[in-house]
Amino acid sequence: DAMQSMRTTLFEAKGNAPERMEQRTQLMQARVAGMETMTAAMKTLYAELSPGQQAILNQQFGAMRGTRRGAPAGAQ
Repeated sequence: DAMQSMRTTLFEAKGNAPERMEQRTQLMQARVAGMETMTAAMKTLYAELSPGQQAILNQQFGAMRGTRRGAPAGAQ
């Protein structure tokens, strides 16, 4: 799991404070790149959906805010 790998990397980070901050910056840049890839894929998919399907996705995607990995709020 990529997220677990990132957490492990941050937890085991070596070096002084500026070096660790640089490592965190690099990991966050990797996350941004992943989100950009997902955004492009979402746009492609969304364009192919019917208006009804788009409405369902809009509703479901909005409901995911504040959750982790799509789990209901409060779930672990």
